[in-house]
Parts: sequence; structure tokens; C-alpha cells
Amino acid sequence: MDPPLAIITLEGAGENKAHIIKVGRKLGGHGYVKVNDDPHVYVIKGQLHKLVLEDGINEWRKKSLSGPGEPKSDQVILTRADEATKLLKVDGNWAFGGDQSGRVSRDAVSTLLQAVDGIYISDFVADEPESLALYGLDEPATVVKIRVPAPKPVQAQPSDESETDGEGGNAQEPELEPTFNTLTIGAPEDLKKERYFGTFTSSQNEGLVVFTISKSDVEKFDKSVDNLRDKRITPLKASDVKTFTIAMSGQEPIRL
Repeated sequence: MDPPLAIITLEGAGENKAHIIKVGRKLGGHGYVKVNDDPHVYVIKGQLHKLVLEDGINEWRKKSLSGPGEPKSDQVILTRADEATKLLKVDGNWAFGGDQSGRVSRDAVSTLLQAVDGIYISDFVADEPESLALYGLDEPATVVKIRVPAPKPVQAQPSDESETDGEGGNAQEPELEPTFNTLTIGAPEDLKKERYFGTFTSSQNEGLVVFTISKSDVEKFDKSVDNLRDKRITPLKASDVKTFTIAMSGQEPIRL
């Protein structure tokens, strides 16, 4: 304990005092610790010592991705082999943007975004790499960029005239920016092509971490424009139809 092998600092919110745990040697399935200024040495079970002294930082990382689902998203750009397919949500319905046109299947978008959210990370490879070329991420094979719109600003309710905007109106919160989640898939890890390098970035996270994911997860993004189209003749539901008319040449229209 003199000096300790590791020092853990736990900081609470507000006025809660920080707790300092000094970690000593591990002895069998137990280990020594001291807490704050307490002069006593305590013997605890060895899980803490294993995590701090034996396991690497990768054991602390979350090994699955957390992407936004279809209800939260309003734009998806799927880029494969330098060909980008843009999907836009307008009034709750999905359609193609850019060079493509037509309706997009909501189920297809949901499946695509669930594929991002369900990815399991096989291994963590590098933090803040100096070069992405080593992993084929400088010219990635697949990129999925998902936009989540910013929440609408809340109209503030002033308590007196001094809090208005100067023209008698209510003060308004500043507009927020949309957030983006981007999955980038690069080269295979080896000649067997069973795992591929990738990164996942979001507006809330800092830093770039390279990891590997399975071939089966990569194949879920092998989607063509036709795979994403809404194949229904019409998006109308039968329960929403009030008038049904069949017009044939030379005959009176049939109206239901």
C-alpha cells in the first residue's frame, strides 16, 4: 500500500465528496484496499483488483453499438463502392433523395438501422490511429450515416415583462443542431475475410476507436436501391379508403 498499485477516484454529483480508493496487492481471491483517510487496511474480494490491475481497458468498453432506430431518424445515407443512396423521411414516410426517386419501405429502413444497433464488436484494435489506411478506412467499403433531428425548441414562459424578447413575445430556447451517427466499414482483417475493421462515431462521443466486426454483420448492409423500395402499389390502407372506382373503356364506371 506504500505506494498503492492503483488509485481509484469516485466523484459524485453536487456537493458529494469524492471517494478515493487505494488498491494494494491481490492475495489469492482477495485484495487489500484503503478508503479516503481511513488508516485501516481492508480485505475485499478480488474482482476490483482483477478489473484494475489485470484486465486491460478493452474489458471496460461496451462491446455493442447503440444506434438510433427508425422512429428517431429522419435521414439515412448508405454508401457502398462510392455509390450513395439517400433516404429521407418526410411527414413520417420514407422516400429516396438524390439521383433515385420513389417510395422507400419503412420496414427496410428499420431493418437497416437495426443492423447497426445490433452489431457486436469482436475486438478493439486501436484508439485514435495515426493512419486509417492500414485498416482500409481511408476509402471505406461501406458507410452508413444516420441523422437524428434536433428536438424542437421549447417556448419559454416568462415570469415578467423583463424576460420577453423586447417586442412583447415570449423568449425562445436557441435551436439545437441535428446529431449524426456514422458506421464506417473498411478492409477485412485478413485473407479469410471473416472479420472487418470498422469505426462508429456519434455527435455525443469524442475520439475514434477502430474495432472488428463479423462478416455476417457486414453483409447486412449489402442493399441495393431495389432492396429498399416500397413494393406496395399504394401506401393506402384498406381501412382508409372511402371511395373505390373502377373505370373500363366503353363501360360505365363502377363505384363502391
